[in-house]
Amino acid sequence: MMEDRIMKRAAATLISVIAESVNGVQFPSSIEEDRRITETAKCLLFGQSTPITGRENLQSIFNILNGNNGNKHYLPHSIEPNRSINYPTDEVAVCDYELLAKRLNDCLSKFELTDNGLNSVLEQMEEELTYIPGTMDDPDISLFDQAKLCAAIASCLPESVEDNIDNMVSDELFLLYSMDFSGIQDFIYTIASKGALKTLRAKSFYLEILMENIIDELLTELGLSRINLIYSGGGHCYLILPNTEGIIEIAENYNRQVNDWLLETFDISLYVGHGFAPCSGNSLRNVPEGSYVEIFRTVSRMISDRKANRYSAEQLIRINNRSKEDYSRECKVCHRIDKLNSENECTICSAIKNFSNNILNQSFFSIVRQDNRGLPLPGGMSIVADDAIGINSAVRVYRKRHVEDKSHHSIGLWVADYASQRTTLEEMASDAKDIGRIERIGVLRADVDNLGTAFGSGFKEVSGGNIMRTAALSRQLSLLFKCHINKILGDKNRNATICYSGGDDLFIVGEWYSVIELALDISNCFEQYTENTLTLSAGIGIYDSKYPISRIAYETAEMEDLSKHLDGKNAITFFEDNTYHWSEFEGEVLGDKFDVIAEYFDNSDSRGMSFLYKLFELIRNQNDRINFARYVYILSRLEPSRSAPDEVKDNYKSFSNHMYEWIKTEKDRRQLITAIMLYVYLIRNKEDKSNGISE
Repeated sequence: MMEDRIMKRAAATLISVIAESVNGVQFPSSIEEDRRITETAKCLLFGQSTPITGRENLQSIFNILNGNNGNKHYLPHSIEPNRSINYPTDEVAVCDYELLAKRLNDCLSKFELTDNGLNSVLEQMEEELTYIPGTMDDPDISLFDQAKLCAAIASCLPESVEDNIDNMVSDELFLLYSMDFSGIQDFIYTIASKGALKTLRAKSFYLEILMENIIDELLTELGLSRINLIYSGGGHCYLILPNTEGIIEIAENYNRQVNDWLLETFDISLYVGHGFAPCSGNSLRNVPEGSYVEIFRTVSRMISDRKANRYSAEQLIRINNRSKEDYSRECKVCHRIDKLNSENECTICSAIKNFSNNILNQSFFSIVRQDNRGLPLPGGMSIVADDAIGINSAVRVYRKRHVEDKSHHSIGLWVADYASQRTTLEEMASDAKDIGRIERIGVLRADVDNLGTAFGSGFKEVSGGNIMRTAALSRQLSLLFKCHINKILGDKNRNATICYSGGDDLFIVGEWYSVIELALDISNCFEQYTENTLTLSAGIGIYDSKYPISRIAYETAEMEDLSKHLDGKNAITFFEDNTYHWSEFEGEVLGDKFDVIAEYFDNSDSRGMSFLYKLFELIRNQNDRINFARYVYILSRLEPSRSAPDEVKDNYKSFSNHMYEWIKTEKDRRQLITAIMLYVYLIRNKEDKSNGISE
């Protein structure tokens, strides 16, 4: 339980900053006396007491990222999962502050001075104030981010606050604390082929809840709240904590306990490294220049050191002297030696399989004391999927954020859970066959390029970066990958399922051509969302539905890596080594060569298609004059007769002219090979094997 004095201080600061900017907000009397701390927290965070904003629109954080000189802003919308994405725009709209104050007051009228009450207010404030400006000095930082960070600073201040703020800003009163999971990829993708899609989603969701619960348990141990959580996603998190020996000792002990549990439960496959660095109000504002980046470097170095020296002598002895007892068999899924059930599955793999059906069908996930129905968590707890009303003894309840029912004081999490109605990989592949395409699944793996560099030095041309901009940037990206991506796929009803999306990366499986289409959707939305200040690299693999997921994960990771090694990154790779910048793939491979091929051969008979296969082999092996002569000869064989309609003649002339030109340069030839492969996959189902294009 969060200590009342810290809770009151955090709540008072959060609401005070909001009330100063939104006229008419009624401050709860229960925390009135703690408003005095607000000015101190603001001074430490901003460097001075800043003026309240006018009624301008919130500027986009991407206006000033990575040397951008943009001038776009956001419309003053609340966050609603089914609403259109609030992209940076030139359009102007005025916020109805009177209506906004009414909505905030409706929320605050139900405020309770409890952990759950504070979480509920925090969630509502995020939804209402993410696109409302805070101060004029920082027009790209939302009122929510400013209020939440002020509250985090206030919760870390010592009992007696000195009157001389000038001295306090240089005192290292705070800790930037981080945790980072190792082994996530191997854990997620080590699964059985049967029911692979459900298991993938269950494992990634389980790890997400595991991380969130570890964060919440640590905050509870420290007497703090989720106000102190700056960012979580992708297996890592950042928190702002008080810099005291007691806090450090609690964090060290808790990290040791978690890793003891991970070792006992998952052997050496999962590990949580943690690190922290002292910081002052000045350094959080990057005063002097470079001090803010150095905080992150210190934290990163500590985590790297912990990962390089994971286990204590006591833990190593335990690992090497573990009693086998009747652990004589290996789990058929994860290959861990454990007690197995009748299906040769260990307790964890069996529980994950049982849990997988609930990922789609349930919205509330309760953390309870040890329960054999659920998946295990540290501290003798379990996660169970259940109706929150029926879980009265829950330690805490997590809720998918898009669920409207918020009456159970649950912690709302944005969850990327868009899913096709097809529940197996085989069904997705069969859908392709049913519409005449080759019977395959597609797998998209993508990752934001150079994100660490963007956080560290992406704002150096403006102010060197600071904690507020880091929080604002990370939250905007989390909204895209955890919330808005559901709408990106849902608007066009893509035949695909998100296995994981969060932080800065994603993994999506679906009918193969739908995956190519949605990859372009995501790329275009990402470019618009970030004002082209960040780039995305991806790999797409096309596979038989029975191909092992572990190999798919490995191969698509290699493709993604090829994209990241292309000059400028911002690329997509598929068919193993066909790598293009997104604009080249969309405009020249699909929008140019593929369209010409489709326009001609969609109106051709099967004899014409056999010529396409021959052309493909000659193009792929075009390295001498003889092959070029054959290529020209085959093109001439496709020429229509003199009696053919003019439309047919014109279509052939356009096609052959393009094909002659495209064979001349390596770039066009490579694009042409890719376009032909895509076209053949698109029009050939599994039974049609009469071609020379390998799968």
